[in-house]
Amino acid sequence: MGRVGGDLQLSAADGWRRGYFAAGGDLRIARGLEVENHGVAPDIEVENDPASVAAGHDAQLEKAVQVTLEALKKNPVTIPDHPAYPNYHKK
Repeated sequence: MGRVGGDLQLSAADGWRRGYFAAGGDLRIARGLEVENHGVAPDIEVENDPASVAAGHDAQLEKAVQVTLEALKKNPVTIPDHPAYPNYHKK
């Protein structure tokens, strides 16, 4: 029995080449790492407890809000003054 699947080589506009091999539904990049069903790893892992979710709490959302508010305290946003509107009727 031979190999099932095939190679896929993609060239991006930035010059990078990406190589993929699909074997029977298994998608891997050229280094052999599986990429199918793998999303982006979270910066902070938070488990949602089913009982707290049923009670209306979302631990992931609460943590995201907490981290965002802490970041805003460390790096406050400054809103610049709005420049004067141009007067197109002035001659």
